[in-house]
Amino acid sequence: MKCDLVVLDIDGVMVDVSESYREAIRQAVAAVAKKAVTNADIAAMKRIPGSNNDWDVSYALAYGATDFSAIDRASAAYANVKDAFQAVYRSQKLYERDRMLVREETLAAIAARAKLAVVTSRPRDEALSALRAFIPKYFSERLIVALEDCAFEKPRPEPLLLAKERAGASSVLYVGDTVNDAQCAKNAGARFVSVAADVPADFVVSDVNAVPGLLAARAESVSRETKETRIAGSVVLDGKGESYAATGIGFFDHLLASFAKHGHFDLSLCVQGDVNVDCHHSVEDAGIVLGRLFRGALGDKRGIARFGSALIPMDEALALAAVDLDSRGTLSFTAEFRCERVGELETETIREFFGAFARECGCSLHLKVLYGRNAHHMAEALFKAFGRAMRSACEIDSRVAGVASTKGVM
Repeated sequence: MKCDLVVLDIDGVMVDVSESYREAIRQAVAAVAKKAVTNADIAAMKRIPGSNNDWDVSYALAYGATDFSAIDRASAAYANVKDAFQAVYRSQKLYERDRMLVREETLAAIAARAKLAVVTSRPRDEALSALRAFIPKYFSERLIVALEDCAFEKPRPEPLLLAKERAGASSVLYVGDTVNDAQCAKNAGARFVSVAADVPADFVVSDVNAVPGLLAARAESVSRETKETRIAGSVVLDGKGESYAATGIGFFDHLLASFAKHGHFDLSLCVQGDVNVDCHHSVEDAGIVLGRLFRGALGDKRGIARFGSALIPMDEALALAAVDLDSRGTLSFTAEFRCERVGELETETIREFFGAFARECGCSLHLKVLYGRNAHHMAEALFKAFGRAMRSACEIDSRVAGVASTKGVM
């Protein structure tokens, strides 16, 4: 994946602060509001959009606030909560309970591919203290954007844009763990990697130490929005065949899952479309996004096999797929479905999907159902064949020097 700046959050990403901050929140709320709060109370409050830092969470729990955008951070009440939190955190040395999550070899691997920066809601002195073992080897203090460095906080884009500007970067990958982090990345036009499975992201990883593998992977994420559809997708070419498809068209989701499974691609594709009209826009635009995902993940196509084909049966149906990743963008499609739809999928839109994919990916794609009776079987055999053919074409061939073309380019 091409990226010239990787931005990491501290809390929940680089450092486990669950014990120290939870204790500081509990004691701060007890001190200013004489309330007892539980870990479950804290977790529920943190799930509310806008809960950007633990001072806000402490204030909300103390005073019953639920709209974080309405909090007056210049008020005396907010200052009391903040002072109580900081007094507890520092006087009791709760920071000693923090546990470093990121490994030095992880930072070294990221730094070998991109610049490193930090965007955090911590005060600068606490941020520098947490990262002292990695400064200046991996992090320049100038590229640590802390609470005091920007007039706005996440989910506004300014903190992330400030890091991007200071680094002189063009493409940014932001690693976080909250909805606010995800929204900040979106607002700043950055790709987002979540270390939390329940936070929407371009890519989800088990923890920050998996980020170097993602950077090394042939992967891409794409978002596209029109008046008819809103689509977000990601793909990892050298995957395990894991997929998540949510298009609003059940049978189409099934076909996409079959494609990913038999192509060994890790695929995520979420579509919000005007299916109340029909499924045409959603299906065709999904093909556009999927094509762009593959074009981006393939990069300059160095070392790939380029060609792939598959002949796949499903019960009485037999389907052929052949592909050349030649950058041209043509489709030859032969399939005669005997019914207008399978489930909610209109069968005539299958051609539109593949045509959009071929144009956007830049490939010559040949698809044919040789014979079949059941439209479900015919369509599924076609998508499985498509997956196997793409898998073969995308695979790295160690015998290919440069690109597989006598022209020297594709």
